[in-house]
Amino acid sequence: MKRLMVIMLVACLLASVARYVAWADGSNSTQIEDPRDDVYGRPYIHLFPWPEFGAGVSYLYDSVTATIPKYLVENQDSLDCLAVTWWNELEEHADVAPDEGLLTWETGQTATATDPQGDSPVPEGDLLSFSIWEPDNDHLSLRFRFAVPVRQVPAVVSPYAALMPRQGASDQTRTEGITYMPWLQGVPDREEFSLSMIYTVTTVSRIVHQAYDFCDIRQARMEQGGSYLTATVTLEGNVPLPPPDDAHGLCYFFGFAPSADPYAQAFSYLLATWDGGWQGEIGGMDDDRMEPIASVPVSIDGSHLSMTGSIIALGLPPAFAWSVGTMSVIGPVGDQYAASLDSAPDMGYVDMTLESFPIWMVYLPIVAK
Repeated sequence: MKRLMVIMLVACLLASVARYVAWADGSNSTQIEDPRDDVYGRPYIHLFPWPEFGAGVSYLYDSVTATIPKYLVENQDSLDCLAVTWWNELEEHADVAPDEGLLTWETGQTATATDPQGDSPVPEGDLLSFSIWEPDNDHLSLRFRFAVPVRQVPAVVSPYAALMPRQGASDQTRTEGITYMPWLQGVPDREEFSLSMIYTVTTVSRIVHQAYDFCDIRQARMEQGGSYLTATVTLEGNVPLPPPDDAHGLCYFFGFAPSADPYAQAFSYLLATWDGGWQGEIGGMDDDRMEPIASVPVSIDGSHLSMTGSIIALGLPPAFAWSVGTMSVIGPVGDQYAASLDSAPDMGYVDMTLESFPIWMVYLPIVAK
C-alpha cells in the first residue's frame, strides 16, 4: 500500500508539470565572454546588504543610518567627510553639510556637522545634521538627519556621503585620487533606501578590496540538458581550495530574472560558497530574502566552477535572463554584506529561451539544504 501511494504521488507530481513540457531532445546554451580585467581596475564597488536588503540601513523618525564594513575604506584612521543630498533623482543638488569646509573624523571619535540654514529647494532634502562614528571595531556608521520624517525622503532625495582618507590623523593632505561614497538610493514604491558603496580609483595599483585572479571572470556559460541547467564560470586563476582568509567570504553567484524585466530582482539563483568545501544551493527570492530550495553539486576543474540544478526548482520558466558574479560576503549571519568583485556581463543580463524536455527527464529536488 505504501509503495502504491508513493507511485501515485510521483504520478501526480509528474502530471502537474506535464502541461509545461513536451517530447524533445538536444541541448541549449548561452555564453558570455568577459575579456576585461575589471576586478583589478574596476572603478566602483557595489555594496549591498545580504541576504536581507533592509540590513545595514536603519531608520529613526527623522534620520537614516548607513553602516558599512571598515575594510572597504583604505585608510581608517582619519577621514574628511561631506554629506550631500540630491533632489529629483540626482537632477539638482539639494543640500550639503557642512556648508563650508569638511567634517573631520578620527578613530574612536564621533564627528557631527550641523546645518541649520535650511537651504534645500525641497523640505525632504534639507539636512539638519550629519554624523560618522564606529559602532564596533569592524564598521563605520553614517547618520543623515532630515528636516522631515524619513519616510517622506526616498520619493524625492538620494543622500550620500563623500569620505576622503587622509594619510595620517594629523596630516591635512588627503590620499590622492580616492573618494568613498556610501550612497543611499531611494526606493519610492517601498519608502525605503538601498545601500551602495562606490569608490573612485585613479591608479590600478590602488585598490580597496584585496583582488585575486580567482575573482576575475573570463567566461560564463549556461547550458540546458533536459530538465537540468548547468552554470559554469571560467576564472583567470584556479578556484581556491580553500579560499584565503582575507577573501572575506568568497562566493560565486548566478542570478536569474524574468526576461520581460531583466532588471527586476532576481527571482532565483545558484550559489557556491565555502564551508569546509565548496557547496552549492539553488533557491528563490522571497520578500528580498534568499530562500534555499535544494543543495546542488559543485564541480571544480582548475579555473572552471560548475553547478547543476533542476529547471523544476526554478519554476519552469519558458525563458529567463541570467548573469554571474563573484562576491565577498562578510559579517555575522543575519547582518551580512556582499561586495561585488566582478560580474559578467558587465552591464545587464543574457537572455535564454528554454527547450522542452521529456517527462521522464524531470528531476524533483527533494533534498532540502
